[in-house]
Amino acid sequence: MYQGRKVFAILLAAGSGRRMNMEGKKQFFRIHGRPLFQYSLHCLEESEYVDGIVMVSCEEDLPYMKEILSKDDGKHEKVLGFFPGGKERYHSVYAGLFGLKCFLSGDKDPIVLVHDSARPMLTHEIVEDSIRGAVEHHASVAGVQSKDTVRILDKDGKACDTPARSSVCIIQTPQAFDYSMLSKAYEKLIKEEEEGRLSALVTDDAMVCELYMGVRPFISRGSYRNIKITTAEDLKLLDLWLSESDGS
Repeated sequence: MYQGRKVFAILLAAGSGRRMNMEGKKQFFRIHGRPLFQYSLHCLEESEYVDGIVMVSCEEDLPYMKEILSKDDGKHEKVLGFFPGGKERYHSVYAGLFGLKCFLSGDKDPIVLVHDSARPMLTHEIVEDSIRGAVEHHASVAGVQSKDTVRILDKDGKACDTPARSSVCIIQTPQAFDYSMLSKAYEKLIKEEEEGRLSALVTDDAMVCELYMGVRPFISRGSYRNIKITTAEDLKLLDLWLSESDGS
């Protein structure tokens, strides 16, 4: 709970690992003796502000995920339920939001935090900053300032603009919102899709809120280590960072 408002997390764990050229799905890849998805899960479970967590994964993977957690030393008391995701990321987030409904109670609108388990270097500081940003601004997205010069391309692939690095932010997760607002935004998106009127391919939750609720997110503090594990090179970086934290 944060400032009298309950906080719930949706942890997405439905990656395929295709770009990593590896057998099996990346969320279950074991590194330093732990499946990838458990790093984010443990951080959320240990947060003093997170009241409950729902897990979203491919339907065929849910039994395996439950089996892994049943053999873990932790009791996972904050894990409220497991829900099957969908074809696209936004389908999985919608499934998590729908699954959370039966766990909501009280007069105050809770905060919902959406995180990709493919970002295992989540920290308590990032979680707290994201929640604080949502409480103060209704929508908050973890991000870091771009280290590189970014060029905007025209339709011919030629550079047509160079924004100042100070105005360019690399967006990450977690992304945190008023639950009621994010739910309404996703309901509008899904309705548009069902009616064949989906006007844009949404890539994150902040974009959904901007398009359907007109709310621009506050950018909370992320971390340059809070990378999304996408390639084999990312795994090498993760191994290095985990070795440092293990003192090995």
